[in-house]
Amino acid sequence: MLAMLGRLGTEEDAGPAGVPRVASENAAIALAEHGVRSSVVRLAPSVHGEGDKAGDVGCGEICQSTGNVHRNDDRGVARARRDERSLDATEKRMANEEFGRALESTREIELTVTGRKSGREISIPVWFVWDGDKMYLVPVNGSDSDWYKNVLNEPTIRLAAGGAQLTSRATPVTDPARVGEILDMFRARYGARDVERYYPKQDAAVEVPLT
Repeated sequence: MLAMLGRLGTEEDAGPAGVPRVASENAAIALAEHGVRSSVVRLAPSVHGEGDKAGDVGCGEICQSTGNVHRNDDRGVARARRDERSLDATEKRMANEEFGRALESTREIELTVTGRKSGREISIPVWFVWDGDKMYLVPVNGSDSDWYKNVLNEPTIRLAAGGAQLTSRATPVTDPARVGEILDMFRARYGARDVERYYPKQDAAVEVPLT
C-alpha cells in the first residue's frame, strides 16, 4: 500500500481492493471508525526469494536490517551452522584427547555427580580403569553407595583428572559376569588385596564412554 501511495501511509488511508494483504488493513480501519482500536502485525517468512507469494521478493538490504534472509543466502546460513557443529566436534575431540592423556599419569580421578535429594553437585575421588574408549568405575559399597544411587537418578556425570575434564553419561552395570570382569581389571591395576579391602560389596559398576 505504501508503494502505491508514494508516501507514508496513515490510519486515514484505505488500501485498494485486490492488493494482497490489504484486507486486514482495511478491516482495522473500519474498526477504527467504530471506536475500536486495533493494529496489524506482519510476520514475514524467514526466507524470501523468487516465487514467493507473500514475502518481500528481492528484499536485499531491507532483509538484512529486519533479520530476514534471501533464499540464495540460506545456503550460507546452513554452511555456517555446519562449520559451527564441526568446530564444536573438534573442540570436544581435543578435550577428550587431553583427558585421555591425563588418565595415563594418575591412579585416581574426581567424580562429580548430582545429588538425588539435594540437586547439588557432589565430588569424590574414585579409582578407575579403562578399556579402549570406555571407562569403568566401581562403587565402594556396591549398589548401596550414595554416588551410585545418584547416578541411577541422574546419569550425567563429570570426570576430572590433571586439570582436564570430561562430561559424559554413565551406564550402570549389574550383570554379575560383567561386574566380575571389571573387578578383575581393578585387581590387575590396584592389586587384589586392596580391591578386596576397599570394595566389600561387589554387585555393581558403571560404564562411562570417553568419546
